Amino acid sequence: MGLLRDISRDGCRILLARDGETQVEVEQGTRVALSFWIPPQERVFEVPGDVRRFAADGRNLQLGIAFEVPAEEAYDAVRI
Repeated sequence: MGLLRDISRDGCRILLARDGETQVEVEQGTRVALSFWIPPQERVFEVPGDVRRFAADGRNLQLGIAFEVPAEEAYDAVRI
């Protein structure tokens, strides 16, 4: 589970908390399936994509995800 930090029609940035002792590496190009809930809509959006950026520090992982197809509906939901 993570926090959706930024979203556009073409991608998003996700922040994930991690255990400081766990070493995680995510390769660029890794396919992912995102599911996120946007409160005003009270529904789950599911969007496939690819990891374009990966960064890790002591407590967090950040993933930059490019959506496989534009996520128009999810983007419009957060713009309300």
